[in-house]
Amino acid sequence: MDALIRKAGDQLIRRRFATIPELTAGIYASLVEYLGRWGAITTGPFDASACREAELTDISEEKVADKNR
Repeated sequence: MDALIRKAGDQLIRRRFATIPELTAGIYASLVEYLGRWGAITTGPFDASACREAELTDISEEKVADKNR
């Protein structure tokens, strides 16, 4: 049992957080790092990458107006 705990402990990264936003940021950063390591992200963080085929007409005026309520 001790050997199993040591083996698992060597594969973990432990971090402390004091607030939910700190936890959320840590999880997000870990997810981006994980996806990058596996090749799912090749050009940078997925939410910071531009969609080259996007046009202004792709933006829903209705959904934008709904977010501002």
